Amino acid sequence: MDEKPNALNRREFIKKAGLIGGALSLAGAAGAGLVAGSNKESYTGWGRTAYGGDQFFNRRPFRVDTPTYEKVGTPKRIAYIEDLFKRLGELRRLTFSRGDEPPRWTFDQGAEALPEPLKSYYEAHPGALEQYRFAMRKAAEQRENWPKYRDEFMLAEAFSAAHASFVSGPGSFPPQPEGPPEDSDFRGVNDTGLNLKSPGHGSELIKQVAHSFGASLVGICRVKDEWVPQGFLRGVGRTDFDVPKHWKYAIVVAVPHEWDSMYANPTYGTSYDAYSNLRFIVGKLEIFVKRIGYSARSHFPPTSYELSMPPLAIDAGLGEQGRHGVLVTPELGANTRLAAVTTDMPLEVDKPIDVGIKSFCNKCKICAEECPSGAISFDDRPSETIRGFRRWRIDQEKCYTAWNWVATSHARGCRVCLAVCPYSRKRNWIHNIVRWQIRETRPACLQAACWRCRKPSFPIRVHLLICHRLTVIIKRILNLLNGFVPMNGLTSNLCVFPGFTLLVDPTIMKPVFWMAMGGIMILFFAALRYWFQDKKIPMQWWRWLMVGIWYALLFVVIAAAFTLIGEREVRAGIYFLSVFGILMVLIGVALWMLLKKIPKE
Repeated sequence: MDEKPNALNRREFIKKAGLIGGALSLAGAAGAGLVAGSNKESYTGWGRTAYGGDQFFNRRPFRVDTPTYEKVGTPKRIAYIEDLFKRLGELRRLTFSRGDEPPRWTFDQGAEALPEPLKSYYEAHPGALEQYRFAMRKAAEQRENWPKYRDEFMLAEAFSAAHASFVSGPGSFPPQPEGPPEDSDFRGVNDTGLNLKSPGHGSELIKQVAHSFGASLVGICRVKDEWVPQGFLRGVGRTDFDVPKHWKYAIVVAVPHEWDSMYANPTYGTSYDAYSNLRFIVGKLEIFVKRIGYSARSHFPPTSYELSMPPLAIDAGLGEQGRHGVLVTPELGANTRLAAVTTDMPLEVDKPIDVGIKSFCNKCKICAEECPSGAISFDDRPSETIRGFRRWRIDQEKCYTAWNWVATSHARGCRVCLAVCPYSRKRNWIHNIVRWQIRETRPACLQAACWRCRKPSFPIRVHLLICHRLTVIIKRILNLLNGFVPMNGLTSNLCVFPGFTLLVDPTIMKPVFWMAMGGIMILFFAALRYWFQDKKIPMQWWRWLMVGIWYALLFVVIAAAFTLIGEREVRAGIYFLSVFGILMVLIGVALWMLLKKIPKE
């Protein structure tokens, strides 16, 4: 029987089904990217921590003998009055009256009427006292405005209050030391110490235990005198003291903030989620070290430190200090909070690393651009010498002012600089490609293309530049999207509170998905064969290779764009898709014209 004119024969069926399959494969790329971007499992620090899996970056090729902070003079110990919280605590005790007693000092009296060391500090920092006075006025407005925003930010307030519930008071943990370190650090130490095979075995043990307690990152270093502030000692009070001789080593631990709330700062996030985790980790670690026979003292947030944490963590090989003054690590970026335990336990120290973060910060100024209070320096390079080290200065009073003008019940921090930092990214495929490329280009023979020569290789520069510029675009365009309530000129942010995100678990679908994608792509290329034959375009293996590479790149572009969208960087994903999608279309048109023009060999 003759075939009907409109009947769909096998050839036409494969051609049409192949086109549909091609469209479905690109849709599958978008879906896979969306799932990869939104998957909570790609948040470092919230899953593999207990077994050390979140400290996944190979630091060995990046180890250096000299830390990346720039020493230009004789180091000096930090005066306790340089600590913002210690300084403000002193001021509050003077400005707030007790009972019927009048305040011992008012702002109208000026810095010259302050007792030492406050007087010397504020005379050396003109404008700082007036900035603090402005912050106090904004704090009064904040308390007055809070009832208007309480219902909208109820979940965020409850989230923070729960984490902060044991930070102070009789139930706080770990308890504060009582008496000088020579007494308190040895209280509860087991008389029979654990016999260690070597300092290296001791470090391995401590790191495993710290990870099991919840530390995402762990590093060990010697305690340098310049990282121990002078003038105040927990358990003793205000006093000048020498660094205790048993503070030989510091076990430095790091954890991230809960990622979604951190990205939604300053109103939806606070620091207490990370603080509470750190307090439990180092509190338990202190007990553990004492029980195996060594002295221990925990140093933890928000203010219970006798150590300056960022440079200590640099010495411990965890990362480098950024323009914003925060430690930036390869795994967590700037979303890094720190605590430590000092001990006389014999340990093997880690070396500092140089992965180019400081070099990148010389050019990247996104944290300074996005800082709502203007507290971060715009200088091209670290330009101020502070206690013998050249670094970027952070205006602490301006930073604290921003805490007091956002829609929170009281000053609970900001962390915008942490969220916009290009290094604060998930552990998913698009960002892992860059991490892998960093590791693979580290050998000396490739120094011309790697981070150590202080010039990132081209793929890294492109990736970080895209992250940088796209984040700027996000922050400047997303004023209409969900985020915090603007107050006093603050723009709205891009994320919502954790719990509002649709969580898609891709684990079960992965094998089925990729098997289906493989079948669809086979059908697509079978259809292409017929289309090329109909157009009388001869196809040799190298032509098929060109077409396959173009299609794979198009697939990756779509997957990458939707990965960004899945990370809720919506405008960034659209921008990426627009730029690179148009580029791929143009390349496709050029490839089509080339294939038609090249004669058969």
